[in-house]
Amino acid sequence: MKKFLAVMFVMLFAALALTACGFASEKDGAALAAGDSDYVYIRIAPSDDALKNSSTASPSAVRATNRSQGESVTVFLTEGYFYKAVRYNDAFYALDASLGNGFYIDTALPEDAVYRTLPEGASASDALPDVPLTLTAGKSVTLPNYITVRPEDEDYTFRFLGWAEEDADGERGIVFAADGPTGATMFGTAEADTFLPFTVPWHPLDEARRQALITPTPSDDAVPDDLTGGEPSDALRIILITGIAVPALIIVFLLFKPSSDRRRPDERRRTVRGSDTRGGIDYDRERSYESDRERYERGYRDYERDDRDRRPPDEGGRY
Repeated sequence: MKKFLAVMFVMLFAALALTACGFASEKDGAALAAGDSDYVYIRIAPSDDALKNSSTASPSAVRATNRSQGESVTVFLTEGYFYKAVRYNDAFYALDASLGNGFYIDTALPEDAVYRTLPEGASASDALPDVPLTLTAGKSVTLPNYITVRPEDEDYTFRFLGWAEEDADGERGIVFAADGPTGATMFGTAEADTFLPFTVPWHPLDEARRQALITPTPSDDAVPDDLTGGEPSDALRIILITGIAVPALIIVFLLFKPSSDRRRPDERRRTVRGSDTRGGIDYDRERSYESDRERYERGYRDYERDDRDRRPPDEGGRY
């Protein structure tokens, strides 16, 4: 019996383990293991509260610094976007030319911030924020090569890179990239009002997440149109599997349950013979039928006497 139960429990746990593996879903992208080196993507995921409370992307706490043009330029990465970088050693990341040569990460990264590949739903075309900038009338910026650019200078185009550090009043400037006639990209920092108002949208993955968070959920009393829609949770899958597997194993156990009566057949027959199945009457005991015979003869004599008394009077009877 114990061996049988052990086999049943092993089968049950094996079935649950295999099914759980089959239902396991793959995560988008892949975190990079320590010691790997090649191009990777750095992404600082926004929190659900940040997504619900703002329709535009926010700066993260991770910063990248550029010292290649003399003056140091520091930019805070935008939450949700994928910054391509090269990893050197275990803790040094240099952003590639998609952001600008010479930027490197000088902040500790969260464990889940480094991806080997872009996850499903993200592409190289939308990995970085694509926000062009336009100088405000009457404003100008001075580039690291000491060239001052004004709105009427059409040889330069500007694009948003990220946010600068906060000043004493808690205001943030912006970090921009300027592409000029020489083909070289230069970087600079300016106050936000130096450029016309602009917005930095959430990455498409985060925008989809935001819409799911702010969309009202139907009340519990409402009946959905499609009861089969949606993806069941892992907990529900495990409950369903257990609800199917356990009754099946119980049925198998009852069908093939070993008999607990291990006596030999001749012992069982003796037990059946020895049991009282005749209501307490012993039909094999010796009996005397003398009293029955006397009753029979007495009744017969009485019958003959009554028969004589029924004769007519002329024959000696009473009638």
